[in-house]
Amino acid sequence: MSRQEFALYSFFSEADMNFSKVQYSHLKYGCDHAARNFGHQLAREYFAVHSAKLLSNQCVVIPSPYNHVHNAASTVTHHLVNMLNHLIASSNGHNVETTVIHRKVNYTMDYGFLQKEQREQLINNDEFYFNEEFIKDKFLIFVDDVKITGAHERRMCRLLDDSKLTNDCMFLYIASYTGIDPTIEAHLNLNAVDTDDDFIKLISAPTRNVVVRSIKWLLSKDIERLRSLLARIIRTDWSYLEEIYFGCLGEGYHTIPVYQPQFAVLKQTYESAFHDQANWN
Repeated sequence: MSRQEFALYSFFSEADMNFSKVQYSHLKYGCDHAARNFGHQLAREYFAVHSAKLLSNQCVVIPSPYNHVHNAASTVTHHLVNMLNHLIASSNGHNVETTVIHRKVNYTMDYGFLQKEQREQLINNDEFYFNEEFIKDKFLIFVDDVKITGAHERRMCRLLDDSKLTNDCMFLYIASYTGIDPTIEAHLNLNAVDTDDDFIKLISAPTRNVVVRSIKWLLSKDIERLRSLLARIIRTDWSYLEEIYFGCLGEGYHTIPVYQPQFAVLKQTYESAFHDQANWN
């Protein structure tokens, strides 16, 4: 059993980051252009170093666990898999498979602002579900965006250990943080998406995804600010509002007390906008 790690970049502080903070921030809020860039780059660099392992094993690629709505890592994974399959097929290898580890999150706070001990406690309280038979005896490639404290990686290892699985594993990251302040993650996430205008500009792009972070960001706003944002979203892209609404239902956010006032506004706005769309059509 081998468990290894591969990262495109390593950094100790924001000052020595050698990848785009703006593009990373855009990725975290659903920019598919950024997801494609990072995914393809990670695939190429990983294949260049570990092609023998990829070509000699049946590989399963697994994004960072999520439930219904994609997270940033899963959007990167989509593009990484496409490029890996291209590179492997060009070498007459077998395409990689994919699967998802479902995660039921039991907290609402922004993980990026938390210290190491708080992260460990929260993730250990989450519930994870996966298909043990499907991944048995295969080479597992776990994909995440940035490794900050390693809490997710340790939790995945424990999940495998608890299931008595001895698969060889590789943990792939865009970057690995080697510093001592985990809250740097929040600064990176918000670097280029910190205002309402930033957010609206991002979702106005032709390539965007609805991700969990964007939904939680909206649900964290006070009622009047949320109403203003939703009105701007309708003018920008009606389908984005619909995806947010259905995403909330899929994640069960309408049942979480802290989100219920904001969800009520979202539901009212969606139903009104849907009625207007139906009449217009």
